[in-house]
Amino acid sequence: MVNKGIGGDVVEGLASRWTTDIIEENPDWVSIAIGINNVARASMTNQKLEDALNRFRDNYQEIISRTREETNARLILLEIFYVAEEDKLHRNYNITPYNEVIHELAEDFGSILVPVSSAFRKAAIERPDIEWTTGDGVHPTAVGHTLIALSLLETLNW
Repeated sequence: MVNKGIGGDVVEGLASRWTTDIIEENPDWVSIAIGINNVARASMTNQKLEDALNRFRDNYQEIISRTREETNARLILLEIFYVAEEDKLHRNYNITPYNEVIHELAEDFGSILVPVSSAFRKAAIERPDIEWTTGDGVHPTAVGHTLIALSLLETLNW
């Protein structure tokens, strides 16, 4: 396994380095977990949602298309998650339309979809005594990372 993620990155950044980071690696599997920084930047700069979503969709679709065309890798797409109850800054990120894009792309390209957002929503309701993120609603704690891993394994039936 090779982790090519860069903290703070957005899907446009991922697309710009896709050849070097992914295509040239010729992977068997590619998992993509990106988007919360797109949500945050669009929110901070008051971008129109439609414009932000179109850029997000176009870049995400490009990397999936290139992966399908240039490798034999199986694709796993992870939903964006945000635990509003744990966000001490109360940013109220609206991840739903971005996750709808991820769902559409997973369906269009026959990719595996990991419902991470759903897992965090359920976990936060059922176990509000556990800190799932580091207090920002975005960066998972060790327990949050475990939840992501378990969601992936459950989705893959492993």
